[in-house]
Amino acid sequence: MGMRLYIFLLVCIISLPVPVYSQIPSNLWLSLYFEAIRIFDESTQNIKEFEEQIRKNQQTIAKAQAIIIAASKRTDQEAREAEKIARESLAKAEGALRRNQAALVEWKQKRVMAQDLLATLQNTNRSVFDTKVKGFISDYSGRVEIFKANGEKVYVDRMNTALLESGDRVMTYDGTADVQFLDGRANAKLAPYSEIRIEKDSPAEQVIELVKGKVYTAVDKMENFINKIKTEGKRGIEAFEDYLKDENIRKNVNREVYEEYKRGIQAIGEYIKDKELREKVNKDLIVMLCSLPYPSNPSVITLGKFPYYTCGSLIPVAVFGVRGTKFVLNYDGKGNGDLYVIEGIVEVTTPEGRTFSVNGGYKITLEHSRISESTKYEHIDKWWEVKE
Repeated sequence: MGMRLYIFLLVCIISLPVPVYSQIPSNLWLSLYFEAIRIFDESTQNIKEFEEQIRKNQQTIAKAQAIIIAASKRTDQEAREAEKIARESLAKAEGALRRNQAALVEWKQKRVMAQDLLATLQNTNRSVFDTKVKGFISDYSGRVEIFKANGEKVYVDRMNTALLESGDRVMTYDGTADVQFLDGRANAKLAPYSEIRIEKDSPAEQVIELVKGKVYTAVDKMENFINKIKTEGKRGIEAFEDYLKDENIRKNVNREVYEEYKRGIQAIGEYIKDKELREKVNKDLIVMLCSLPYPSNPSVITLGKFPYYTCGSLIPVAVFGVRGTKFVLNYDGKGNGDLYVIEGIVEVTTPEGRTFSVNGGYKITLEHSRISESTKYEHIDKWWEVKE
């Protein structure tokens, strides 16, 4: 990552009024920032590569066209062979040019999205952000919509910063969506024609409902997430300290601002200490499945160490407690589906209050809201790895 963008992070952190300079960003704010930087860097690199490929395509096309024109003025066999080869080369180059031009547009749009997210992070009131924002859409394909809790409908595009609040629903149609939540530790990829709802959360957990469809979810192990935050935070501190060593910078910054910058560095240094980070990232992901009511099930569910969860006018089919794992959920919204655990352990609680664990390599099946025992699976369709 470039020093300039690390500087942006630290300037954002310390660009608060002096009395509150020590307010340090939430895990989600940092995760959004790091993801925006990742997208920006990746986009910039890919834009350069596709621009170079387009230049080569255009050269190939020009060369092939010149050969065709020259060959058309001759009647010998050698000229006909040369023209045939040139036409084949022209067709391939034109096809590659169209694909590369489409990819270039896509990456330029992604870079705009990253820049817009960075601007949003800088301009949004920190306390409002930390209170309201529960996740965001980091990438998507095809048609994706957000149905806000206030009734507003948002069409996701590269020009929108798709921040999610409690009560928001994300719905895919002919494409997919990558949703980050759990303060940046969890990433969910929604398959086409899927829907999730962002439920309310607490310092101990975040609740997501899979309304219908397929979702692949990866939750970072706590240690991995801590290391990522610490590594990026230390890089930012080093970049900013180097920035302040520049004689020209010091000449153009008054003493009060300079000291405020140093306090900002100290605040980040405190934030990335082990104890504070562990307290902030020690949070569970809860995934709910709900269905239409039926007489034998209650409308609420007791989850032992977890509080009560409700499905509104629906009834809970299952609740999954997740930490540091990868899993796939398929659900039709009517009580039928399955859970595949790829890594780690998922704790399952039934509406009757029975709780059991499903280990990596095992699955359970839901049929008419009844949950099977876990069984080992031999194959899983890795649809989330398919390139668009």
